[in-house]
This record gives sequence, structure tokens and C-alpha cells, in this order.
Amino acid sequence: MNNNEDEIFVRNFSLVLAGLIIIGLMAFILANVVTEKFAGTSGDSAIIAERISPVGAPNTNEATIVFETSKKADAGSPNTPKESTAEVEGGKVVYEKVCAVCHAQGIAGAPKFADTSAWSSRLAKGKQALYANAINGYMGDAGYMPAKGGDMKLHDDSVRAAVDYMLTSLEN
Repeated sequence: MNNNEDEIFVRNFSLVLAGLIIIGLMAFILANVVTEKFAGTSGDSAIIAERISPVGAPNTNEATIVFETSKKADAGSPNTPKESTAEVEGGKVVYEKVCAVCHAQGIAGAPKFADTSAWSSRLAKGKQALYANAINGYMGDAGYMPAKGGDMKLHDDSVRAAVDYMLTSLEN
């Protein structure tokens, strides 16, 4: 190689380095301009807490079962739940509002509405067992039944009425 070729190589290499440095500086300036509007809010802990907070939260405003201390003198008796003061609703209304979510499609092993074969093994246990499972919930081999269909605001009599409504569909 001669000196002329060395000079050309050094000049071209210097131009490439200068170009890369200019591109790097432009990227740095552009990043600062773009993030400038976020600089004032990124350190505020209230805004960060809002950003990372969960979308939903449990509703703890209304409790359906209230535990009272026993008025008896004997301290060994446990506290007993006081019955919910919810309004008693009709069976068809409760079925359409709560029960149909699972019983219309057979979700989670729920026997479908008016399906005699699906209800036969449950009916063999008796009506009181059906009431107890609907009110208190049930988990077994056949499926899962949440207590009061998942609506703890329902009155026990409303749940019984919904069970009766579903059983009348089997008679037709």
C-alpha cells in the first residue's frame, strides 16, 4: 500500500465515525425531546400508584351476613350469623337474574334447566338437599355450585323459590 491509499482509508474511516457520532447525538436529543413531557409526572408517587393499581377491587361496602356477639352468658357458644334482610324475590326472577347464568348452559356441571336426566340423581337426594346445596354451596364430582349462586345478597327463601321454579320445569 502506498501513502495515498492510507490517507483515503483514514479519511473514509473518519467520515464514518463522524456520521455515527452525529446519528447518536441526534437520537439522544430526540429521546430527550420526546420524554420531556413525561419528566414532570414520572416521579409523582400518586400517579405511579394509580398507574399500577388493579383495575377492579372487591366491594366491601355491603355485608350480607353480620355476625353478632351472643347475648347468652355462656362464652363457649360461637357467634351465629344473622339472616340477611334482603327482600324475598320470586323463583322465576331469581332464576333469570342469577341461576340462568350456569343452569341455562350447564356451566361448571350445573344441570340444565328442564333436563330431567341431569336432575334425576339430584332429586333422589331430596328437595331439602337441593335447598341446602343451593343456599350453602356444593362442590362434588358432578360440578360446583356457589353459595346462593354467587349472589350473597339473596334471601334464603328466594333461593328456595328459584329451586322450586327449576323443579317445576321438570314436571312439564
